[in-house]
Amino acid sequence: MSTSRYAETNDAGLSLSSGKLTNLLNGSKDFIKRLSKHPSAMSGGIIIVIYILVAVFAPVIAPHSPYAGDLADRLKPPAWIEGGQWSHLFGADEQGMDLLSRILYGARISIVIGLLATAISIAIGTVLGLISGYYRGWFDTVVSRFADLLLAFPFLIFAIGMMAFLGPGFNNLILALTFKGWVEFFRIIRGEVMVEKTKEYVEAAKALGRPGIAIMVKEILPNIIHSVVVLGTLRFGYMMIMEASLSFLGLGIQPPTPAWGSMIATGREYMLNAWWVSTIPGIFLVILVLSINLLGEGLRDITDHRLKAK
Repeated sequence: MSTSRYAETNDAGLSLSSGKLTNLLNGSKDFIKRLSKHPSAMSGGIIIVIYILVAVFAPVIAPHSPYAGDLADRLKPPAWIEGGQWSHLFGADEQGMDLLSRILYGARISIVIGLLATAISIAIGTVLGLISGYYRGWFDTVVSRFADLLLAFPFLIFAIGMMAFLGPGFNNLILALTFKGWVEFFRIIRGEVMVEKTKEYVEAAKALGRPGIAIMVKEILPNIIHSVVVLGTLRFGYMMIMEASLSFLGLGIQPPTPAWGSMIATGREYMLNAWWVSTIPGIFLVILVLSINLLGEGLRDITDHRLKAK
């Protein structure tokens, strides 16, 4: 008898897991189908995937070490310009280091910093926004006033001050970007929670005696997560721009570590006779950020219920 009950329970668990997997697959297919109706967003997504793959497999793809230079190749032009060589497709920098290899490894730095800074900002902003919007009171007042204080400073100026105080470095760069980066997520989550908490499904959950944290996480958050995804996608590109700006100013990732911002900064001294040292890394950065923004706009169109209604 017990064996039969165990088998029935096991079958039920397998059926439930199978049902969740089916729903996930169907949801993914539906999402891709809707995304395909936005050619610009689809193109942006494909380009982002290509960048990520290139960053992951940079050690395999890169023709040279990003740190090895040969002064005989100093400021060598790209292969398609007279004097260039195919062994240095995009040319070489002022120390004779291969530009293509440094760009490929630089993609790792930009993408990792952008992802980490955005993910940490989302986590902090979402938690604080849920608590403030749902419970209000003194906690909401304190966090909201602190957020308003941070918003009084332009992001780049604030980040420059933070990096000047903390000093250059990977960890300090993440801290400087996330110290103010959570504010936008906090404000949007707080506002949407304040709207959602007055709706009938939340009142019904309260009437059933569900605790506040369960209502926030299981009832409210799934209904506002689309806003977080869209804003997070757009902020991902912005964080990469911020990292490049700080590295350009000498406050971010320091040479010889390959970072697009520092590569652009180094090459500006040679713009008249070696434009490729700054221009080509800048083009790669612009294409990636533009692709992220296109994907973010497409996600907004797909997930925004008000736009769907129209």
